[in-house]
Amino acid sequence: MGEKSFVLEDEAEGYLSGIKDAGAGKAEEEKVHLSEIIEVLNERFGTEFKEADRLFFHQIEEEMAANTKLVEQAHSNTIENFKYGFEDAFLASLISRMDQNQEIFTKIMDDDEFSKVVKKLLLEKVYTRLRETIQF
Repeated sequence: MGEKSFVLEDEAEGYLSGIKDAGAGKAEEEKVHLSEIIEVLNERFGTEFKEADRLFFHQIEEEMAANTKLVEQAHSNTIENFKYGFEDAFLASLISRMDQNQEIFTKIMDDDEFSKVVKKLLLEKVYTRLRETIQF
């Protein structure tokens, strides 16, 4: 999302930015990102997923973000190493939801390239989200 910056008087170094983690703004930001996933998939694979299909991906993301094992792995690994645990959790979450959206489930299971793109997009989103929760 385009974060708006305002130049201080006399173009001094620094900027002011809006609040990032307040109420609906974060939910709206997440909705847009998941909508972009749907757009990428539709454009690249000729699918016709709708905004309602976003819920399927959202549920998978939420389940993985709440997985304490994945949280620990994200905090202590690079994204390259994190992807191994992520892939196991992704498959488990996908299978547990196969009845909720058979079209997406079948596409992921039958189309290797589609599956790779979905996993890559969700991997980056989940990893970034979990890394943001790191307390130093």
